[in-house]
Amino acid sequence: IKIGVIEATEGKHRYYDASNPHLAQKTINFRASPSENSSYSISTHATKVLSILCGNQLVDLETGNAYQGIAPYATVSLANIRVQSEFSDSMNWLISVENVQIVNYSAGIDKDGQYLDYDKMVDEYIALYRILYVNAAGNNTVEITTPGMAYNAVTVGNYSQLKEHMGVYQRVHTASCYVEEDHLTNKPDLCAVGTNIYMMYNSNAYAEDIGYGTSFAAPMVAGTAALMMQANSNLIGRPDAVKALL
Repeated sequence: IKIGVIEATEGKHRYYDASNPHLAQKTINFRASPSENSSYSISTHATKVLSILCGNQLVDLETGNAYQGIAPYATVSLANIRVQSEFSDSMNWLISVENVQIVNYSAGIDKDGQYLDYDKMVDEYIALYRILYVNAAGNNTVEITTPGMAYNAVTVGNYSQLKEHMGVYQRVHTASCYVEEDHLTNKPDLCAVGTNIYMMYNSNAYAEDIGYGTSFAAPMVAGTAALMMQANSNLIGRPDAVKALL
């Protein structure tokens, strides 16, 4: 299954740490932001998102802890954008050139939960190309960030788990955005674990970070959808069916 990832930054290229043993053996096609001419910079955010989504298994020989992404056999393409206007270019590249079936976007614009042009754009991409589009809900405790308001997107909130009891889920995280609408769909569509996640984020084979955020809940869902499509090819090109099953 082919998954596209869009990473947004206002600075330099938000490139993943290719020296991380969790990702080092993977071939991830990368498209730089067309408005950026300086050298790449390593982003822990991109590295964490990719490690959750598709990281190969790695075992810490000291602790015995095993780390593996949700869909380690997926083919992944990464597009970087510096300004929101580059979003459509990245979507076009992922769909037309990389032929992805799933797009994960762990970012957004704070626009008070309104259905705006970028939300409409995502709905149009879904309708035309039948991709599954997964968007992080946002962490600002206010309304869903656009394009997470896209009706047919799978917008993902952050569900908490107790650090002292991994796998025991408490509630939706207090910093996970939501909106209740009387004329659109309520968002987020679902929540995935996004709190107290052990993530590998740099070139140290056993460096780990315990983080939280809808940015990390979203690739949990995108990776799960890839496993579903891998198991049942009839789900490819049927984002409505995948969303309903999720």
